[in-house]
Amino acid sequence: HYEFEIKGTPVSYRTGDSLAVWPRNDAKKAEEFCTMMGYDAGQQLQVVPTEGARNWCPQELSVRQLFTHVLDVFGKPNKKFFD
Repeated sequence: HYEFEIKGTPVSYRTGDSLAVWPRNDAKKAEEFCTMMGYDAGQQLQVVPTEGARNWCPQELSVRQLFTHVLDVFGKPNKKFFD
């Protein structure tokens, strides 16, 4: 459970509103990961979603953005990953 103090900010809240939290990887670590893997972090990608895709991803982004904002390459895999 989290509570946010929005008094004195331009943010408003009405019953039923929701808040999305979009985590990201550390930019320096993502850059190091790209270098280690031999990826050009500045290369532009075009993502074509497959039918029935459930996870959101921008259709145009750089390799750097992919590893900073979209993929969780530094997190601990869940048990399902190993099944």
